[in-house]
Amino acid sequence: MILFTQKGLRQDVQTRWNSTFLMLESSLYYKKVFKHLEISDGNFVHCPRHDEWSRIEKLCEFLRVFYEVTCAFSGSKYPTSNLYFPNVVRVRILLKEEMKKGDGFMKSMEARMYGKFEKYWAQYSTIMGIAAILDPQYKFYFSDWAFKRINGVDHMIEMSLLKDKLFCLFDEYSKNAKGSCLAAGIPYSSCAAANVEKVFNPLMQVCCFLNRVTNYLI
Repeated sequence: MILFTQKGLRQDVQTRWNSTFLMLESSLYYKKVFKHLEISDGNFVHCPRHDEWSRIEKLCEFLRVFYEVTCAFSGSKYPTSNLYFPNVVRVRILLKEEMKKGDGFMKSMEARMYGKFEKYWAQYSTIMGIAAILDPQYKFYFSDWAFKRINGVDHMIEMSLLKDKLFCLFDEYSKNAKGSCLAAGIPYSSCAAANVEKVFNPLMQVCCFLNRVTNYLI
């Protein structure tokens, strides 16, 4: 059976983030072809050995996460601010777990990657963390899980700081909304901000806040 495909081989490009992953993925797709060429073509002398194919598979699975994250961040037809915190956490957890495995040929690379990550991404953007909380599929639950996974017993400190900043931002918005109502000659009692202040459930406050600031965040 002959299978026709338009999927081609990709080459690595130093200036493109995902080119290494795409090169390895396309090579794995044509793994059987390379093995056949090794047998049928005497000039083809660079076919990877069995242990090298195994390394390529491991490396490809490792880099797949970075490919998916960069694609998610590069989207232009959907909001991306709510994707920042979950994906940065995903990368950090991946790097730490892979370093613990101690896979010799990847360990030095992972250590360098983790060093770069800690240099540029160790401090999470607060406003992006808030954007994740405002996403109904994450809310506070994901942030709590993420900080617990990263910081262990000290995770409540980070969560408290994030909540404090969120509600400070909400209070500031509420004040501005009150001033806008009065400036427009609208009775404050009929404004959404006044109704929000009567809600005591913090999650309900976040939902009301989300309706008004989501467009700004994205």
